[in-house]
Amino acid sequence: MAARSTSKQFVVSVFFSFFAVAWNYLISLVLTPFITENIGTEAYGFVSLAKTFANYASIFTVALNAFSARYISIEYHKGNKKKANVYYNSVFIADVILAIVIFGMAVVIIINLNRFLMIPEDLIGDVKKLFLLDTINFLILSCGTVFMTATTIKNRLEMGSIARAISYIAEAVFLFIAFSLLTPRVYYVGIGLIVSSCVILLINIGLTARLTPDLKVQRGYFSIEAVKSILSAGIWSSVNSLGNTLNTGLDLLVSNMMLSALAAGQLAIVKTISTIFTTLFQLVATAFQPMQLKYYANNDKKLLISSFKLGIKLNGMISNIAFAGFTVFGAVYYKLWTPSQDIGVLQTVTIMTIIGGIIEGAVYPLYYGYNLTVKNKIPCFITIFSGLMNVFGMYVLIEFLDAGIYAVVLTTTVLTWMVNFVFNPLYVSYCLKIRLTTFYPTLFRHIVSSVLLLAVFSIIRKIYYPNSWIGLIMVAIVCAIIGAILHALIVFDSEDRKTIIQKLDRRRIKR
Repeated sequence: MAARSTSKQFVVSVFFSFFAVAWNYLISLVLTPFITENIGTEAYGFVSLAKTFANYASIFTVALNAFSARYISIEYHKGNKKKANVYYNSVFIADVILAIVIFGMAVVIIINLNRFLMIPEDLIGDVKKLFLLDTINFLILSCGTVFMTATTIKNRLEMGSIARAISYIAEAVFLFIAFSLLTPRVYYVGIGLIVSSCVILLINIGLTARLTPDLKVQRGYFSIEAVKSILSAGIWSSVNSLGNTLNTGLDLLVSNMMLSALAAGQLAIVKTISTIFTTLFQLVATAFQPMQLKYYANNDKKLLISSFKLGIKLNGMISNIAFAGFTVFGAVYYKLWTPSQDIGVLQTVTIMTIIGGIIEGAVYPLYYGYNLTVKNKIPCFITIFSGLMNVFGMYVLIEFLDAGIYAVVLTTTVLTWMVNFVFNPLYVSYCLKIRLTTFYPTLFRHIVSSVLLLAVFSIIRKIYYPNSWIGLIMVAIVCAIIGAILHALIVFDSEDRKTIIQKLDRRRIKR
């Protein structure tokens, strides 16, 4: 198989990642208004809450899976195929055992679910089925994590993105058939997720056989010592997962328990948007990781820092366009998408949410620095502390100040800015043993870009205010192009622009 250049491989990986996210977004675009109109806003709240509930199990599984690719990849690249197989098989078998234990615990909770949550009487049975199916889906994904290692080892992440896109198409086909031919039920969403996960699991197994035929599931390779080795590094990832749950994973639960099922449903609609952008942040950052792992292994700090900065700039472009776009045109979007909802509430909550995304999106690529250096301990303590402050803040604002649904997102946004702007850039620099202020010039330019894009998009709205899907799509394309150009001019330095121009000139010469 012919090797590709690093830059070309990155572009291909990002392109197919965006393609996969686009399919996932299309499913949400159609599914959200359908469920809210036919089953109710409360029902849609449980769709998101069930996924969140299943993800709580990641607190236990992430200790195994966060570092599995790192350990397997390093041994594979060193030529230690036997040791790579030991890690490969040990992670897989441990994941299966853990999945069985988690499933047993989840069943007990789901049986008594209506004792913990506000569930409309007519939805109790369907909601319990939905939670059970989402849990099964999560466990399928967890057990299949090890089969995703092949694309990381060979730096063919686009293959994983294509697999995700195919799985989303399979999910969409199932949901279309189910909701078209059968009485609408909220738990169909859970079945659709399982269909999607089974498809991606089968494809990843095939990719493993094709890309890394040396890695095979064989019980004789299981090693408890290998599991302990990965857990010793990954335990802090589990602690960090707990902190993330306290920061962003309890908002729907708090909304349901302290406010109402309707409030949880409204927040779930908003989170559909924020989740799409978080997924994009993750995909762009992930596309850099194979090369960053290689740079770190070769102790090439110059290229490593350059790749982190480029990740900040590209993710920052997405977060700034999203912030300015939804701040200016969000109300139009919600009127067209969910016309029966309280547009004012949705728009306000969205703006409060994506303000936090301005800095979170830009800093997201830096998180991988902790995995590279295996220094997760202090970041975990910070995440746990901010998570506890978040829960405390939500409780005080709801219970004593009657801030309602706005309290759920306000505390998260404030703490997100504090942690991501003050702590993460400094500590990642410390872990990488580089100048502490290395990433701040890029971040300051990024913030300037966000303000300018907001002003420019506001001017565009005065010139043309869309009132149809076609008009909104056209103005979104124009804003995205203008926003990308302005962001590049402000945030990309002369070296970046010179590199881009050189690459474009080379392509012209080749043509």
